[in-house]
Amino acid sequence: LLIALPAMAALLIVNLAFGVMARSAPQLNILAVGFPITLLFGLVVMLFSLPTVIAGLEGLFARALGLAAGLVGGAP
Repeated sequence: LLIALPAMAALLIVNLAFGVMARSAPQLNILAVGFPITLLFGLVVMLFSLPTVIAGLEGLFARALGLAAGLVGGAP
């Protein structure tokens, strides 16, 4: 959830915008245009959210390793 939430929220907003565009201009082929734009936007969002995700994952891994060390009797 920590990794996917920023990209999912941004792609939800993009899909809502495409829905509004499809409703207002039905002659546009949103499927042909929307898929590459959604893919590109998703990759850009993942690129910009990567530093935050890495910081969160470092904390999660540190906590997991501390718990594993406590299970085997090492120092936490």
